[in-house]
Amino acid sequence: MGGRGSAFKRTSGKSISEDWFDGWNEEDYTKLPTKNTDFLKEKKDVWVMDSTDVINRSTMNKQSDFIKELTTEYKGSTELLDSTNNLRIRSMKMKSNNTYAAFVFPGNHYGKMQICFNETKINKSEKELYKNTKEQIDNGFWSKSDSENIINHTIAHEYGHFVERTLIENFIQQNPAEYKQYKDFDSYYEEKSREIRKDIYNIKRTKLADPDRKRVSGYAEDSDPENFAEIFANLVTTKSASNWAKAMKIYLEEKNIC
Repeated sequence: MGGRGSAFKRTSGKSISEDWFDGWNEEDYTKLPTKNTDFLKEKKDVWVMDSTDVINRSTMNKQSDFIKELTTEYKGSTELLDSTNNLRIRSMKMKSNNTYAAFVFPGNHYGKMQICFNETKINKSEKELYKNTKEQIDNGFWSKSDSENIINHTIAHEYGHFVERTLIENFIQQNPAEYKQYKDFDSYYEEKSREIRKDIYNIKRTKLADPDRKRVSGYAEDSDPENFAEIFANLVTTKSASNWAKAMKIYLEEKNIC
């Protein structure tokens, strides 16, 4: 995504400031590893970096535990990574105090992909983070999560951007000639994200007999990438998923992402 709750609109190329990548190459792996962060690094090339060491440990451990669950179930989302081109989980003090986290990459390749937490937003007690997230869910701005997964809603949303990014990279590999017809990666990304939304909606309409076009949350209304991430968060954080999420599950199975 851009930033959750901010005016940050894109995750690629022209909308990214180099400030987002300050220290990316120099930053070390977390000094407070857990069994699950080591698993992520060794098995999935998803690295939890030492900038997250300042985050409340109980909160951060829950995030890494949940990312392990996601990478295990959604295998396709990590197949294109290697040890020099990994997905990093970082933390930074962001200029917008309304931003919870962002999925960021610099252009039309996998280099420097990251899920970056806003240190001032995520570095809360579990109780406070739960309360703040629940308010966004209860007012319909974010998609629904079960109570036990509310604290994981933001990381689920950001990981959803990673899943969609993988889908789009797969499209490029499968049809490079089509990709070359676009003027830049951003325009291709926008078009493919729109197609993905339409494909998921068609599954919802035809296989689930649900023609309602209303999106899953207020945050999903004006952006197809945010729509995807919001549906994904709903899919993986609740046992009573919406029909949008059920349709996405079918779609991801068809695309061999899970």
